Amino acid sequence: MNKRFSFGIFFLLLTFILPGKVLAFYESAGPGDLRANVYPANPGINQKTSINLASYLINLDSCTFVWKEDGATSQEGIGQKSFSFTTGKLGQTISITTAINCPDKNPMEKNWLFQTNDVEFLIPANTYVAPFYKGNSRISSNSSVKIVAMPQVFNATSELIPATNLIYRWTKNGKEMPISSGYGKNALSVQASEIPGTTNYSVAITTLSGETKVTKDFQIRTENPQVIIYENKPLLGLQYQKGQNKIFNLAEKETTLTAEPFFFSNSDLVNNVITFNWSMNNKKINSSPDGRSITIRQTDGQTGEATIELGVTNTTNVFSTAKKILTINFGQKTSLFGF
Repeated sequence: MNKRFSFGIFFLLLTFILPGKVLAFYESAGPGDLRANVYPANPGINQKTSINLASYLINLDSCTFVWKEDGATSQEGIGQKSFSFTTGKLGQTISITTAINCPDKNPMEKNWLFQTNDVEFLIPANTYVAPFYKGNSRISSNSSVKIVAMPQVFNATSELIPATNLIYRWTKNGKEMPISSGYGKNALSVQASEIPGTTNYSVAITTLSGETKVTKDFQIRTENPQVIIYENKPLLGLQYQKGQNKIFNLAEKETTLTAEPFFFSNSDLVNNVITFNWSMNNKKINSSPDGRSITIRQTDGQTGEATIELGVTNTTNVFSTAKKILTINFGQKTSLFGF
């Protein structure tokens, strides 16, 4: 088996991450039944945020409020029970305080501490791509996937907390994954869905003291594998710069066509459960020992066309298949270099 299979892992910075909860805030208790509604509940970086106070026992519209942001007064007045501010950059901490004076009530105070944290993900897709391919490998049916969380979580003094010193709680489609969760478990190994589509994941990251610093949702998308056929010229080798699509003009006496099974599982390729079935005009034709290549020839003066069909099949997974049809034109005159 070709050793290139072992190099088919490309790290894909997940582009399917959905907006999630990326900021933790701490709120002082009480007093009384005084409660706060923060909107959005988990604001992001540099995002406008509002705090709205409510109480069943106190008429807040008659109270005087003094709101301070990082110790500086930003807003004050009677009935000013709502306050808006903008969160900071990554790692920045902002303190919000309100002092409340109500008729016939003792003075009250409530405090919040907002700290901006975030998490990004790396998704190593363990599927095959051809040499010199400039794109990312894609996740396909039943392929193994490793999700690596890269948190940017800070302590009270804005120092970055090492990823290994945090607790991770992973969920899949809303269901807890207790075996994969725990202290220092920022990497998650899963099997991609068998049927093409999306799977929803989430991770909640907390400190040892139980403070939830970040919660973020993301998706993994399973796609169909593909097969691309390349010409393999006797003197120049595989022409990876140009995949053959629909029509191929055969100019030489003979040439070799080689298939590359993009995004098939590396482990399935290594275990020889991927088969290559070639046919010409609906008749099976012989291929190379590994099944990837065929050699086509033409006789002098021969012209016309033939239909090459290639089916790549996973014998253990009906959803892991790809197909390619190529029309061969015989007797076309071009140079050795295809100009």
